[in-house]
Amino acid sequence: MKLLKLLHAEAELVTQNVLQKHFDINKPEKQFDVHDAAIIGLFEDMIGKTNSLILLLDNKSFNGADSLTRMMMENFIYLKFILQKDTIGRGKSYFYSLKLRQVKFFNQMVEQSLMGGELRKYLNFTIDMLNTKFPKMADKDFTDELKQNYLNSLNHKDLKQKWYSISKEINNFRALCKYLKYEKEYILLYQSLSSEVHALEAANYFKFDENYVEVYRKEGEIETHVAVVSRFLNDIIKEVYSYYGLKEDLKNFNTRLTINYKFIR
Repeated sequence: MKLLKLLHAEAELVTQNVLQKHFDINKPEKQFDVHDAAIIGLFEDMIGKTNSLILLLDNKSFNGADSLTRMMMENFIYLKFILQKDTIGRGKSYFYSLKLRQVKFFNQMVEQSLMGGELRKYLNFTIDMLNTKFPKMADKDFTDELKQNYLNSLNHKDLKQKWYSISKEINNFRALCKYLKYEKEYILLYQSLSSEVHALEAANYFKFDENYVEVYRKEGEIETHVAVVSRFLNDIIKEVYSYYGLKEDLKNFNTRLTINYKFIR
């Protein structure tokens, strides 16, 4: 657990280092682009989930730990894929896929249908209010540009393709893990942690006998979660520093990790 907390503290330094030392005001040729937003966004989300996991485990509250670890594996795999090669194209593909998901949700909200009406009623919005609040989402030129940008990012054939689909074989998350040589982790980790996500663990909280019901609190082994997330963070911190050419920060990170590891073993 001490190693995970150490890596979390180190991870919180990364974005600031990248923004200050790579995208410096004295380096106008290095502009923060769409793919950078994808990298930093995924990385910051990973840090936030790590913090949540630490809080859960510190308080021996194990419900949710599986879900968080599983989601962090998604962040890890997506970042590994983006940073592997063709980072600009892959980062843009991820970014525009998120934007198109927002457009799809907006369209569901404003559609003239029974479900659209129910959604607006539930959120206490009218179509005019939604169009005013999210003017770009209602702008056909804007959404058409998003669609074209998505198609152009990795030469996607259509909008239904997964953002990471660089070949017809990579059409789901397991296939992506296999491509990156993480299929073993997918089977042993991602699948095994899916019970909590899909509410398949409910039966594990109860014991039924005739005229008797016993309720269990979830308890867990934290070693797996800690080891897995620590590995994810360690790898991604190094890759982000390497991608942005921050050799000194990478060296300092490795040095601090080596020194501190001797004291927390």
